[in-house]
Amino acid sequence: MNTKISIAASVVLLLIGGGLVFFFSGRPAMQIGTAIITLIAIGALWLLKSFMRNNSIKAARLDKDSKAFLDYIHGKFNEKGIEEISRQTQDFIVAAMRRMKNGQINDEKKLMKLLNPIPASQFARARDVNFLAATVASYHFRADEDTDHGYKTRTRLNNFIVGVNYTSL
Repeated sequence: MNTKISIAASVVLLLIGGGLVFFFSGRPAMQIGTAIITLIAIGALWLLKSFMRNNSIKAARLDKDSKAFLDYIHGKFNEKGIEEISRQTQDFIVAAMRRMKNGQINDEKKLMKLLNPIPASQFARARDVNFLAATVASYHFRADEDTDHGYKTRTRLNNFIVGVNYTSL
């Protein structure tokens, strides 16, 4: 939701709220209640806009980090190493999904703690195949397919996991 739409929706809510306050001109309690409800609705609208913007920024950052990480892997490892990382990534994903199904993992924080992904600032120092595979798996779980960035990220990671050797999606 962009700012123009939010402003327009706020103006519409103010007009509706103002009209209702005028309609209830003889009843002060109704006027105050209507004014409060209108302000709450406008506040909720702007909070929703902020939440959507933050999620979009996070998805774009995850997309950028995952692409850089896969580029790093393709640059540092030969085909055999890449296949080993993708195989171990599959193992991490399957094991995590089993733990989720069994109720051992019930939120993203526990999952990320279990996978212990490598921060983007440490890509260049990472050489351990287990940590690399865990990081790919963590990106896979964090990618939200409901957004454009998340869909691209998940598709790129799925292609890597199944062995398609390109990351330019």
